[in-house]
Amino acid sequence: MKQRNFLRSFFIIFFVVINSLYTNAQGLDKIMFVKSVPVVMKVQDSYVFKVGYVATANRDISIELGGGPSKYWAGKTIKVNKGQGVKEIVLSPENLPDFGAGYRLTLSIKPAGGDWRTTIAARVINNIEFVKKSVPFVDDASFSLATPTVFESSPVHNFDIEYNVSKEQFVQVSIWNESEWLATSKKVKINAGMGTKKVSISLDPLKEGDKYKFVLTFGTQEAFDNKSYAQKEISGVQITKVLKRLTIREIDEKSIQVSLNKSSDILTLPGKSSFESIRIIALNGKTLLEVNNSNKITIASLPRGAYFAITSDNDYYKFVKF
Repeated sequence: MKQRNFLRSFFIIFFVVINSLYTNAQGLDKIMFVKSVPVVMKVQDSYVFKVGYVATANRDISIELGGGPSKYWAGKTIKVNKGQGVKEIVLSPENLPDFGAGYRLTLSIKPAGGDWRTTIAARVINNIEFVKKSVPFVDDASFSLATPTVFESSPVHNFDIEYNVSKEQFVQVSIWNESEWLATSKKVKINAGMGTKKVSISLDPLKEGDKYKFVLTFGTQEAFDNKSYAQKEISGVQITKVLKRLTIREIDEKSIQVSLNKSSDILTLPGKSSFESIRIIALNGKTLLEVNNSNKITIASLPRGAYFAITSDNDYYKFVKF
């Protein structure tokens, strides 16, 4: 258990640090529960949720609980500034939910002042059950905290599912494009205990877009038979086109030399007024900078040296910063 708590703390730090880099490189907002939310909860006066976020502008983060036997609803919205971090959100509803199953918990990030129609990304847990007394142990499965939300289009998508269960369970992952179902993995058995299980989905390469979602379904065989299983969703997933994999030597051979003014910190590429993206890579192949929808990129942060610039049109340039 100590090891699991250590790993979860590590991934909270991992989430904040790594996603701060993705914010600059990808321009994407992200939201997640960094502390697992059980699918069986005691009815009480308040609920505390720890969430991690990446915001490319000032945003609203909302927690909404709804559904159940009486079509219950409660919610809370907080404001966050551009950047990334971890917040603790306390939901203290005026009316308590009734006992029973079928509740839906939604964590979302939206533009400031937006509503459900402007949701950028969300995490959803379906079929939560509220009970009278605390449950000492709840079977649980979740997408790994390290699950990326930006994927290259691929014929195979792999997912790491973390679980802690008291008896044999099954997990299954589906990919959707908004409300359109695309593919589902095989149902994978997990034995009693704690661990990580890899689940794979094979499908035709997906089109580029940012409205995809991953749905994890888990429960006993009986739960699958009567459709009383629990589900967890990640929405706002982006699928990008496959980047060509070239060696540095091949890139060098394909590249056109461009001159950079010694006094300038902006590299302007010829050919178009705007590219979908421009990447700056070092001689070791590491991507250092990226910009979207422009033919210019600021390189002030780069030390002196030689670099390559690669556009979304697969144009290759080399330059030297003095």
